[in-house]
Amino acid sequence: MGILDNITKLLDERKIKQIELTNYLGVTKNTFSNWKSGRTQSYMKYLPQIAEFLGVSVDSLSGNKICTSNIQKFFDVGYDEQTGVLPVYGTISAGLGIVAEETLLDFEAADKRYIDGNHFYLKVKGDSMIPIINDGDLLLVNKQSTLDNGDLGAFIIDGEEGIVKKYEYTGKQINLISFNIYYPTKEFVGADMERVQIVGKVVELKRKF
Repeated sequence: MGILDNITKLLDERKIKQIELTNYLGVTKNTFSNWKSGRTQSYMKYLPQIAEFLGVSVDSLSGNKICTSNIQKFFDVGYDEQTGVLPVYGTISAGLGIVAEETLLDFEAADKRYIDGNHFYLKVKGDSMIPIINDGDLLLVNKQSTLDNGDLGAFIIDGEEGIVKKYEYTGKQINLISFNIYYPTKEFVGADMERVQIVGKVVELKRKF
């Protein structure tokens, strides 16, 4: 459940009208409708006030631990309407493999065209994809269940191991290919192909220095 879903749920449970919240925040009555339609994410910067109004913590609104100051900063610095924020989930392995965690780590700025409920960031751990992808990089992922040959994808193996690899499907097997020559290709033949779940396609890389 997303942050806005949690806010709406709490309003319903407390029998509070949306206009009471927008009046408390000092925003127009149409603001909540714009939030629900996805036209703006400005509710992010009001999370502390919304939490106070509803009598809950910011963490409970998010459904997880988040860095409120990092959410606030994207609006404080004056990003325009073409920019929003997306959740950063961690971590997905790009090395020997770790358990993929459904943990909300942070929020990161993204172009408004990606603010569609279908994109998110994953933080990479490992070195199997160097020199193209480094440990700590953020990968923008579009959630989808299919890929074309040559696509860079995020995958879950056996329901728990998360990895980033180049995708290749031959008709009889799936190959998940590392960029680092010291890591062998992961091959899944026949029934073993069912072990591979496609999480989505990597569409952008963000690196911080």
